Amino acid sequence: SPIGDEEDVIYQITSDYEWIEVDGQNFVCLRNSSETDIRTGKISVTQADSECKTIEVFVTQGLGIVTLESFLLSDKDSLSFSALGESETLNITSYRQKKVNGEDVGDPETLDYTLSITGSEFTNDGDTITVSENQSEKKRTGEVYILQSKTNKFLIIPLSQEAAQITYDFVLEVLPTTLSFVGGGETKSFDVTSTKQKLINGIASGSPENVGYLNSISGIGFELSTENDNTVVAESNLSESVREGAVTVIQYESNETIDIPLSQNAKPGIQVTGRFVDQNGIGLAGVKVILADEGIPDGYGNANIKFGEYSSISHGDFIGYLEGLTHALYAAVHETSV
Repeated sequence: SPIGDEEDVIYQITSDYEWIEVDGQNFVCLRNSSETDIRTGKISVTQADSECKTIEVFVTQGLGIVTLESFLLSDKDSLSFSALGESETLNITSYRQKKVNGEDVGDPETLDYTLSITGSEFTNDGDTITVSENQSEKKRTGEVYILQSKTNKFLIIPLSQEAAQITYDFVLEVLPTTLSFVGGGETKSFDVTSTKQKLINGIASGSPENVGYLNSISGIGFELSTENDNTVVAESNLSESVREGAVTVIQYESNETIDIPLSQNAKPGIQVTGRFVDQNGIGLAGVKVILADEGIPDGYGNANIKFGEYSSISHGDFIGYLEGLTHALYAAVHETSV
């Protein structure tokens, strides 16, 4: 009869099979990469201190685990197109790799795939995606759907195209580009061309549209007509210097401006001097007239009139002529001295 408690006895495992790896009191079956052969073998367990008592354990290992790993890859995750329209090419990689117990076996197998497009105006020629010019103010979107044969693995590549670039070409012109006025006062008009042309992706679309504008004026003696602000009224210039000013035209929407320089002559400053002399050239009286009007006949400015130059008329007639001339001019003068 057994006496006392059981005691553990040291044992040793051994095996003559290469695919069975022993480590002390443990053993491991190495990977079976065969797809057809089931492995069979055995290990020996020998007990120490028992006259080499041994038992044999038969080991069976199943076939290698075969898997097929498929790959469907694109060099681009998405495609973006300019509004002008363009083409982009996808580089697609499609294959599958056989694996046994997770390790590659043999060369990869190339797999076919199909490519389809969704989204208005997007088309494809093989792996090249093309979109026409977008003249809409809305962004276009679509998708490339790539389906791999045998596996039904798929990829979706988002597509987008920018909205049309809408700009306007503004025109602001005046004619004439300058206005000059006589010293006695004058009214003159000018024409303004103020338009905008719609551009779609830089190309003209439709006809030019009129754009409103605002006129303002600067300069003493100049004003815009209350009836038509494209008309400038210059009052009479009583000074002896040229007046200057400007009409500024501001275009709505663009805020572009253009100036029309204004200028007005000074008062004419025509001087008529006369000297009453007797037959001997002895001076009797003199008159000086400074004229601030225009339209006076030529020949009276800065003229020294002597009786001797009019010998064909009598002294009395000459005096009457000069007095009449003086009185006629007097009505238009702003400064006189005798």
